Amino acid sequence: MKRLTIIFFFFPCLLWSQDIHFTQWMLHPVFSNPANSGFFYGEYRIHAQQRSQWGSVSVPFTSTSLAMDMSLKGVGLGGQLLLDHAGTSSLSTTQFNLTGAYQLGTWRGGVQLGLAQRSIDYSNLLFPDVNESFASESKSFLDVGVGVLKTIEMSFDKSLELGMTHFHLNKPNTSFTENTDKLPMRHQLQANLFWQFSNYWELQPSLMYQQQGVSRELFFGTRVQVDISDYYQRNIKLISGAMFRLGDAVSILLGAKIEDTHLALSYDWNVSDLVPASNGLGAWEISFTHILQQQIPKRPGYKVCPIYL
Repeated sequence: MKRLTIIFFFFPCLLWSQDIHFTQWMLHPVFSNPANSGFFYGEYRIHAQQRSQWGSVSVPFTSTSLAMDMSLKGVGLGGQLLLDHAGTSSLSTTQFNLTGAYQLGTWRGGVQLGLAQRSIDYSNLLFPDVNESFASESKSFLDVGVGVLKTIEMSFDKSLELGMTHFHLNKPNTSFTENTDKLPMRHQLQANLFWQFSNYWELQPSLMYQQQGVSRELFFGTRVQVDISDYYQRNIKLISGAMFRLGDAVSILLGAKIEDTHLALSYDWNVSDLVPASNGLGAWEISFTHILQQQIPKRPGYKVCPIYL
């Protein structure tokens, strides 16, 4: 254990892992704020998202999210599975979250309860002594978060959504050793504007700021949506966008909404101090959302006789 502690001292990156983050956070509402659970037009919402980054520098870091949410008697309910795999040491996080939300007027509040397991595999790491090896480590912990959202109808063609979320309220201990390594709280502010400035075009600017410990992140950008339904006799909208993560990456996004299905693909170009190593390459990300609408029973093809006849 002494040698293991020395390794963690000289290589703190083995212990540290940032929270899972997505460029397309605004397209994954339950992930960004539990208060979004169950608030949409439909019966069930299914979401899947995959991100891969740093493939040009090291073993790719991959993040996956699978989620489903619904509304039950005015209460939003959701479930989410998060999978994160980082680097050569196979530092992995698996987390399952249950979310609940309730609406009062233009305000929505939500809570997130999660169970997480973090593990590390040393088999792919090289040590000075080739005969030295360490067993894999794992750590399980509970994770709690809360969020609030407010929708402001600015005019008939503009609406503004403001949100605030606090993750890791209980500051769980994530250390693999006897030492305590509490996960800092992450505070997130977000704003989304929806501006239908013509019959066919909609502008969707987004802003997100978050802070965790000494780390800060500012993300802003906009998406443009054009309705081409008249050309295909179906509800089809094309989406394009550009985003910027301050001091880190520039992103572009292309997507489409076909009826109740939304598909988007984005790519990040690195502009941080890692540019010489990454050649400007960063991460790709894909998201899929499908809303299941309530099925309306078909009218029978025959007349139903009243039971009292």
